[in-house]
Amino acid sequence: MIVLRGQKARDMLKALKMKASSKFGATGSRCFSGHYHPSKGEASRCDCLTLMQKGGVISGLEINPSIPLWLGRRYKADFRYIETSSGRLIVEDFKGAMTRDWLLVKKAWPNYGVGWLREVHSQGPDRYFTKCEIAGKVEK
Repeated sequence: MIVLRGQKARDMLKALKMKASSKFGATGSRCFSGHYHPSKGEASRCDCLTLMQKGGVISGLEINPSIPLWLGRRYKADFRYIETSSGRLIVEDFKGAMTRDWLLVKKAWPNYGVGWLREVHSQGPDRYFTKCEIAGKVEK
């Protein structure tokens, strides 16, 4: 059995006119800023947050920040920014499918996280809602 990784795998898929997809069926996409996101919903959310930053609603937008949690374990969030009205540090994760790792991060956030953890879901094209917000150890 031959295993192809990286650029060779992408070239092979392109030659066979196939698309790569994630384990949960999401199709990767780029936002208007040019960042690659593993799903179209996350790319759309990035566009929304970029416009919010340009409008002054949020500041310091970071894409895919790596956040330390416990004992060397790091969590790669989707977005991190500061709400200008309240000054709160928000760590945001756009969710389509629940995973075991995400449930562990949610459970550990009150004891190890810094800022607020926000779980955002899509409610149709360009409509989002916050399912939950969890305060981290510094925000209590």
